[in-house]
Amino acid sequence: MGYTRKVTVLWALFFTAMAGESLLLALFAPLEIWSLFTNLLNYAFTALVFIGEYAFRVRHLNGLNHPGFLQFLTRITRLNVRDLQNR
Repeated sequence: MGYTRKVTVLWALFFTAMAGESLLLALFAPLEIWSLFTNLLNYAFTALVFIGEYAFRVRHLNGLNHPGFLQFLTRITRLNVRDLQNR
């Protein structure tokens, strides 16, 4: 399996786990705990996976030209989804 597919599986599993966590917390935990996870901690978890995936890519795919992390984030914010759909 190629790197891109593995990363897609990683993110799909991660977001599925987050959805399951949110559902379980909504059903069985106090509102404050559910709110803490959905409004704060899940964003931190997402950032950690994002940073970890980037670090893994830089380390293990070192034959490719990688922008610096801030440049990478800047490129993502400038990405126009409509341009990608027209390819």
